[in-house]
Amino acid sequence: MTILDFFVKKKNKSSAIYGVEIRRSSKRSRTISLKIKDGKPILSCPNFINDNYLRKLILKKKEWIDGNLKKKKEEIILKENQNFPILGKLYKIKFLYSESEKTENIDNEINIFCKKEYQMKEVFLKWLIPKSEKFLKKRISILSKRHKLSFKDIFVKNYRSRWGCCSSDSKIFLNWKLILMHKEIIDYVIIHELTHTLVPNHSKLFWLNVSKYDQNYKENRKWLSRNGTKFINFG
Repeated sequence: MTILDFFVKKKNKSSAIYGVEIRRSSKRSRTISLKIKDGKPILSCPNFINDNYLRKLILKKKEWIDGNLKKKKEEIILKENQNFPILGKLYKIKFLYSESEKTENIDNEINIFCKKEYQMKEVFLKWLIPKSEKFLKKRISILSKRHKLSFKDIFVKNYRSRWGCCSSDSKIFLNWKLILMHKEIIDYVIIHELTHTLVPNHSKLFWLNVSKYDQNYKENRKWLSRNGTKFINFG
């Protein structure tokens, strides 16, 4: 059997193998790619690759597929009739057709008014981000006064990989997506950054100071480490 015989098999070309959608291309591409799209695993490959080879490849990648499918299920999405978290509380998202764009919170629902459903996220974020900025600035003011931790200024930004930071001149930067989580977690992040105005590193002294202001910081830190990814990836 030649190498070509191993890969090529005109017959037995499935559209799905082990729940993975197979997309074959008749173009000259000779690469195989595996991705998760819309919550489904999709494998793209040249037309000449046979099923037996793909079965072995999919079984080899099973752990990767299962892990990424789990992550996708845990993603926070903004969609009609989906629940969306704000300050740890879940709100039902409603799309309402309107010529004018706006977002309203009524009881346990968030109504998003716009012409097309695909515009919902943009309209929603125009409403949510300013609310987050207002909340976080008020919260850091309360906590800094309560614990006598001063800072120079506060900025609310959009970050993809961190919740906040503190500059050498005591300017604090917070991620607006903090508003998606429980207040206890928000307070932990704010206290964490405020403590950096005293101790600029993560030494034992730093964590000792954090523990004075947040007795549950270990649990909050652990929760953020386990659950933070799905929140920070939104937007």
